Amino acid sequence: MLLTNAGVYVAMALATHSGIESFAASDLRAWGGNYGPAVAAGQWWRLLSSAFLHGGFMHLANNLAILGLLGWMLEKPVGTVRFALVYLLAGIGGSLVGLYWHPDTVSVGASGAIFGLMGAALVLALRKALPDDLGGVLVTLVAVMGGFNLVLGFLMPGVDNAAHLGGIFVGAAVGLLFSPGLIHRVAYYKGTNPDE
Repeated sequence: MLLTNAGVYVAMALATHSGIESFAASDLRAWGGNYGPAVAAGQWWRLLSSAFLHGGFMHLANNLAILGLLGWMLEKPVGTVRFALVYLLAGIGGSLVGLYWHPDTVSVGASGAIFGLMGAALVLALRKALPDDLGGVLVTLVAVMGGFNLVLGFLMPGVDNAAHLGGIFVGAAVGLLFSPGLIHRVAYYKGTNPDE
């Protein structure tokens, strides 16, 4: 996911000769930003493509830093396929909520998907579906990073907090679906029976 987000950004910066500070809304729309009228016209793919676009370098850097940290801690214990599914489904869920909240705004960014990873991490940690030492760290990380970014989203104009909230709820729901299998996996490595 890191390389995909970075690669799309570089390709867009080269094609538009901009992006160090920010991209124009017209460029973001042309490259697949989430935009109500276009989605209503049948361009449903924007619900996902927008999760790989970023409005500028600082937007990208912030999201990649958080995504890299979450990926480093979460991808190995849950598996690459589950990690990618949470990202993709939460990205779509965040886009849908953002679209409902402000259909006439071009919205981009991986943060809906990243909040989905936070939601999944929180549920998996609380349900003991992750190793004990990792679960506590992830709960703290999600509380600090997620809380900070949500508060920042309410204070700063142009931040799509609707996508953040949509992403975290979808991620939590997917984490809940994944948790039974992961609980058994953790129990297997600990040599215990979770059904006892």
